[in-house]
Amino acid sequence: MIQILISTEERLSNQIVKKLLSFLGLSDFLENVKIQTVKSSWDSSFVDCIVEVYSDGKISKGFLIEITQSTESDSRNTSAYQRLQKFIIGSHYYPNYEKIMYHTEKYHANTDTAKVGLSLCYLMGIRIINVDGDYPKSLDGLQKLKNGMKGPSHNTPLQFWFDEENLTLKISAKLEKSGAFSSDPNIGFVSAIVGVFKDKVDNIIIINHGLSIKHLKSKNKLYKNLYILKKKLKFVFEDEILEWGPSDSIKIPENYYKILEEGEKLSMIRFNDYLENRGNEILFRNIAGCEREKLIVMGKSYTIPKKIKVPDLVFINQKNNIVIIEGECAKNVHKGIIQLGTFDKFIDFLTKIPNFKYNNIIKGVVTDKQVEINDENYLGYFDSSKNNKLNEIIY
Repeated sequence: MIQILISTEERLSNQIVKKLLSFLGLSDFLENVKIQTVKSSWDSSFVDCIVEVYSDGKISKGFLIEITQSTESDSRNTSAYQRLQKFIIGSHYYPNYEKIMYHTEKYHANTDTAKVGLSLCYLMGIRIINVDGDYPKSLDGLQKLKNGMKGPSHNTPLQFWFDEENLTLKISAKLEKSGAFSSDPNIGFVSAIVGVFKDKVDNIIIINHGLSIKHLKSKNKLYKNLYILKKKLKFVFEDEILEWGPSDSIKIPENYYKILEEGEKLSMIRFNDYLENRGNEILFRNIAGCEREKLIVMGKSYTIPKKIKVPDLVFINQKNNIVIIEGECAKNVHKGIIQLGTFDKFIDFLTKIPNFKYNNIIKGVVTDKQVEINDENYLGYFDSSKNNKLNEIIY
């Protein structure tokens, strides 16, 4: 008896699940799939899903899978670097699971940024799906390509140099953003490079980082990744070089994840599934803690500019009305109502799509638990298909 368990922080559509199982050769067991919504136990980067195949109650295969809809036209391929760090902690808990980078849209890698991302994937032992194109498959080739890339003159170069004779890796990477130690794409790049070279170097030096000494108090994603990789970094400041990295006293959770049992995110995922099962057409999702998806109208996808504020869920009801939902936990219902007034640019973007016909636009807040409030913008609560109370205007 084959059973499949998918553990995820994301909202996986039926279409994505079918495609994943088909790629993994598990299409025959679609009826035997259980999906559970989880949360990282360490509040760190978590792969999009863990797929485990059970045969007679025992795990026979396991996969760590990152799912991305980004292509070369999206965000300068920053996800090519940022996502890679997820496999570092994931592989600590599941060292024998196959690592997969699954692109939902097939494309040919033309840009150097994409090629560097693919090269890092390859060197980290991550299988790449739905992307073709040439990219370096050696450390030397990766170094030549990355260091030969020309970015804007005002940008800090993102480069690295491997000194095999002195067992040293030097990395140039700006890690400061808006005054914090939090540049996710570059933290992902540094994490990946350290992961690739971890068995080849004793010293790792970081230059052009833009940090101040006080930033080294941080225990961010990079700090956690270094713990897994058993490495420390040496940051070069104007007058000194300081070593930074985890101490032996740091404690890592016993389990990679914990099961999510309540809250706004789970409410919106369940509400989305409920709508899909009723046959409603979902146009857009941006559920908290999940990847922002593309807008899908009449079978065509559109990327919403990041500067535009977006709701959590948008669908077409049976009266051909556009329904815009902001999901909130019960205590934040008033915050959600205020946010409804920030979606004008999103609505303008949506309604200007050629040949898109609809009747009216409905906006409202849906919470995870019932709230006693007298406001026309509050449309009710949704905990599950058996525990909800929603305004009929939604349908």
